[in-house]
Amino acid sequence: MTARHLILAGIVFALVVTAVILFRRAPAGLRTESGPYTQRPAGSLTFNRDVAPIVFARCAVCHRPGEAGPFSLLEYADCRGHASQIADVVRRRIMPPWLPDSHSVTYTGQRVLSDTEIGLISQWAAEGAAEGHPSDLPPRPEWVAGWQLGRPDLIVEFPQPFILPAGGGDVFRNFVIPISVPEKKYVRAVEIRPGNQRTVHHGVLLIDSTAESRRLDQADPEPGFGGMIYGPSAHSPDGHFIGWTPGKMPFQAPADMAWELEPGTDFVLQLHLIPGGKPESVDVSIGLFFSDRPPSKRPLMLRIGSLTIDIPAGDADYRIREQFRLPVDVDVLSVYPHAHYLGRRMQGDIVHPDGTRQPLIRIHEWDFNWQDEYRFPTPIPVRKGASLSMEFSYDNSAENIRNPSHPPRRVTFGPQSSDEMGDLWVQVLPRSERDREILKAVYSRKEFEVRLAGAAFEVDVRPDDFTTRYNLACMLEEIGELDEAEVHYSHALRLNPEHAESMNNLGVVLCKRGRFADAVPLLEETLRLRPGLEDAIHNLNLARAALSRPP
Repeated sequence: MTARHLILAGIVFALVVTAVILFRRAPAGLRTESGPYTQRPAGSLTFNRDVAPIVFARCAVCHRPGEAGPFSLLEYADCRGHASQIADVVRRRIMPPWLPDSHSVTYTGQRVLSDTEIGLISQWAAEGAAEGHPSDLPPRPEWVAGWQLGRPDLIVEFPQPFILPAGGGDVFRNFVIPISVPEKKYVRAVEIRPGNQRTVHHGVLLIDSTAESRRLDQADPEPGFGGMIYGPSAHSPDGHFIGWTPGKMPFQAPADMAWELEPGTDFVLQLHLIPGGKPESVDVSIGLFFSDRPPSKRPLMLRIGSLTIDIPAGDADYRIREQFRLPVDVDVLSVYPHAHYLGRRMQGDIVHPDGTRQPLIRIHEWDFNWQDEYRFPTPIPVRKGASLSMEFSYDNSAENIRNPSHPPRRVTFGPQSSDEMGDLWVQVLPRSERDREILKAVYSRKEFEVRLAGAAFEVDVRPDDFTTRYNLACMLEEIGELDEAEVHYSHALRLNPEHAESMNNLGVVLCKRGRFADAVPLLEETLRLRPGLEDAIHNLNLARAALSRPP
């Protein structure tokens, strides 16, 4: 009954506009000069011999026709035209886009230029960006056309395209895609093809085995439904984070770590969309690759973070800190940090029982436009009793150029990009199925406490928001706080008098309190609003039976 928050995700796009690039703060603690680079003889560097190999290997995956980069870098003329800009953004480590401090931790596929590579590009640009002899030019890289992992076992597509209107701010929209499989399948890889990369910033994929997301879709006149919050039943598939960002190869799980896809399941694809100067069609394809055997290893996604963020206007160093103590041994597979525009610095650690810290991630200068999932080359073993810890800081001052509010305003936790979030998702693999169940139970209790505190906080901040009232009422009912649950269900119904689920749940609360005569009219009205709702039929029969019993 309770709504779940999905933490975004995803997430690489094109170069930020030139104005943002020119004024972006350099990451604290990272060198903005080339460091140990040894200067080459003046005039000796050329594009064909010295720079093209770097550009082809590190930049062209996005900066080529049809991909996310705003311009191609496959030709000398293109690179010469952007030479000073390229030198500037690589020297300040804005490009290639890579947020973590790679001196602390190494990740699979990290996009980091060496000091020598940065020095070569900087000197080449400063000395006039010479082309060089044609024979020195290496072959252009070749990319696989179409599906990067080969022909999928199953391709699913939007039931109908979505037309993104021109202009306006960023759009977060969730698209419900029915999956047709006759029997349970085991998914080892998912490849998302976004189609129009001018419009699609990033995508995050969830699954829903109920009809809830479909109902949200049907209630919206356009394909899909809006926002960054999903319905109560959409979730990541069995401990796997699945997303698409420009230039990133889809991840193939080991054969023994595939995830289960049941018949009747829907995909829920949340897309971050960037409107342009004209209406654009959005039509995404998703390829599924199956394993022929069930998984023997099942990871879990653990969220460590705060749902009570409350940043005063002007506060340049607001901090949140949370941790979770592990009840079993695990291996850490990947991390996914998430915040919005006010995020500044991020730290995630393993805190061992003796108090020593082992870093999982360090981000000195967060950028909402370039977030991603970071996977470790070798799983990190963590013993029972250690804690997963996070600390994020936020800058809500006028000096923060990414602050969407001018002048700054109070910013609280919320689903819109002008609100804030603070989550470190950690993918862990327990050592046995029994350990997995122990970890899942302990984490669920901890997460429920965090979400209950968050729901109460949201009601304080937005007292007349129906969804926050309903969510809090559901959670209070779940822990047996029936008096408070009744108050919040009643308030929710005043805000949305025809919400059948609130009415049914309030009827249940009244039955639990022995007020059957008050419950019957509510349950009858529920069935008028939602004829055939099985829960309401069952609850009404119980209430009537209770009233018919002699006192």
